[in-house]
Amino acid sequence: MKHIKTIFLILVIPLIAYSNSFKNGFVDYDDTFLVIENNKIKDINLKNIYSIFSEPTSTDYLPLKELSFALDYHFWGLNPLGFHLTNIILFMINCLLVYLLILKISNNKNLSFLSSILFAIHPIHAEAVNWVASRKDVLSGVFFFLSILLYAISISNPSLTPFSKGRKYQTAQSSSVSFTTKRLYYFFSIISFILALFSKPSVITLPLLLPIYEYCFIYEKQSTRIKNTITRIIPFFIIAVISSLITFLVATEKEIVKTYWGDSFYFTFIAMLGVFFDYLKILLFPINLSIRYEFDFPPSYFKAIIGGIILIAFLFILFKYRKKNRILFFCISWFLITLIPVSNIIPIAILKADRYLYLPSFSFILFLSIVVYNLLRKRINDFNGFKLVEVNFPDLKIISPSRYLTFVFLTIFFLYFVLTLNRNVVWENSFSLWSDAVRKEPDSWYARHNLGAAYDSLSRFDEAITEYEASLRINPSHAETYNDLGMVYYNQGRVNEAIKEYKKALMIDTNLYEALVNLGSAYSTQGMLDEAIKEYKRALKINPEKGQAHNNLGAVYEKLGQFEEAIKEYQIALKLNPDLKAIYYNLGKAYYAIGQFNEAVNNYKYALRVNVNPLQVHFELGNVYFKLGNIEEAINEYKAVLKLQPDNEIAHFNLGIAYRDKGLTDDAIKELEIALKINPEFTQARQAIESISK
Repeated sequence: MKHIKTIFLILVIPLIAYSNSFKNGFVDYDDTFLVIENNKIKDINLKNIYSIFSEPTSTDYLPLKELSFALDYHFWGLNPLGFHLTNIILFMINCLLVYLLILKISNNKNLSFLSSILFAIHPIHAEAVNWVASRKDVLSGVFFFLSILLYAISISNPSLTPFSKGRKYQTAQSSSVSFTTKRLYYFFSIISFILALFSKPSVITLPLLLPIYEYCFIYEKQSTRIKNTITRIIPFFIIAVISSLITFLVATEKEIVKTYWGDSFYFTFIAMLGVFFDYLKILLFPINLSIRYEFDFPPSYFKAIIGGIILIAFLFILFKYRKKNRILFFCISWFLITLIPVSNIIPIAILKADRYLYLPSFSFILFLSIVVYNLLRKRINDFNGFKLVEVNFPDLKIISPSRYLTFVFLTIFFLYFVLTLNRNVVWENSFSLWSDAVRKEPDSWYARHNLGAAYDSLSRFDEAITEYEASLRINPSHAETYNDLGMVYYNQGRVNEAIKEYKKALMIDTNLYEALVNLGSAYSTQGMLDEAIKEYKRALKINPEKGQAHNNLGAVYEKLGQFEEAIKEYQIALKLNPDLKAIYYNLGKAYYAIGQFNEAVNNYKYALRVNVNPLQVHFELGNVYFKLGNIEEAINEYKAVLKLQPDNEIAHFNLGIAYRDKGLTDDAIKELEIALKINPEFTQARQAIESISK
């Protein structure tokens, strides 16, 4: 019963810690193209499942992450609540697995509980949990921790631990678990590792941790242990090599192979020493966390020296205490090994990120929990009369517990909890996220660019322009910023200035799809339809699988009276992007223009179901019904328009004409007089009244 209560608390505490993130939305930071615009997740069928497992995303091969998004979309559509709920549930499972893994290592429920709660409330995990696109961290974490736990069970006796009295270590030979059962645990450990790799390739370091675990916690003669360990971990290394090849092939295909920061391995190495120091600092003091961290090049040598000294100290402790204190050896080894994929030995897109500490934080939290536990054990020993197994830490001098320590550590936990809640608020939307980033990194061109986009989405155009211009002053060679600045000018009606910005973007990147589409739209607005068609076709050569260019091209054909071509483009756009709901309205207009009224009705009705411009759709639908001679339905549609916009004189006029044709003369005159009252210059309304009155 006590164990069930413990597990219940382990699941509830992270749920409470992230309870205020349920109201968060998507953010303009990969969520857009990984979720909102990702057609592969919008229908669970064999074709899309095959596509998910056979085609990489924009940068990685992450089929399990995409499949999880598809399940979210199936049940929730694009309601962000469902996506955040899944992230939180996965994180809760992570916390439970942390508890079980540390319980396996220590056989100490209180230590395991302390570790799992600290893991649950530590603010460093807020990015991985709150960011929908970071699903890969919490998803891969589930299978990563599960794989190690299953491996540990498959090779050891759960009743013996390095903290047990009498025998210091577990043995691989003595076990209450049958051989067949152990083989099943081992098999599912391998399966879990594969699933972890399908979620995030950086979990590739797991095979390096398995021999560390065996060395620290399994007792065998050295010659026997080495032989058995090598045999057991070979399948994991083979899988890791295959995963590495897939990751390399994807990076090559997508042309995302990065160069070293500052175009120098030396500068990158110096910068990463400083990052190493930063990581330790924010694990201990998780304040001023940000979605974006900026670095100067050449990097700071002061931080690099401090980071280098700490790294050397860690390596010294590893060597000196490899036998005397294996739990310390395990914690440091885990931390360093899980940092390898994000250490920029092989260059990656980002130098430093909170989410990169998701797995390394496990060892930090385990170590911190042991220290806290030793400091508090006199008080905890009396908790509910449960006698604890002592955690031996012979090589560290532990200060004597005092009556104030409990208060101090509870205060620290409370502060971590509050910091996590505050961090959740930052992730509420794009504006809150990038405002926070700019406050903390005012010289970040990237943060200012994204804050400009957030202002743009709120129609705060002047502020958006200010941020875009600030971004371009820091980084004048970023094509997307010129494109986005052009979009703001376009939304303000400053079309000529928008065209200039689009052209600047295309001078930097001639294949920028968005700039080509936007330039086409600007030309179309100015009536330069041939030039618009040219830009849309250029965009389609670059990316024929995006629906927006097809939709816009259809609109130009419609302006030219080429309705058949317009319908063809609209249908392609709808097939490529079913979420472009406005296409149904466009199709309705095109079908109406060529006299296919029934098709027009069907598309207008669907546009109403998905809430596309209901005012205009009701109006157009009324006109179609009138053409079909269905006067009663036409009247209903015009009435629907007037409910939304009572002073629409055209709707009053059309309703009056419909009443006239139905023989309701008084009603007809009433509506026509209202139209004339709204617009005294409405000549057609006056003439209609005179005609009816004769």
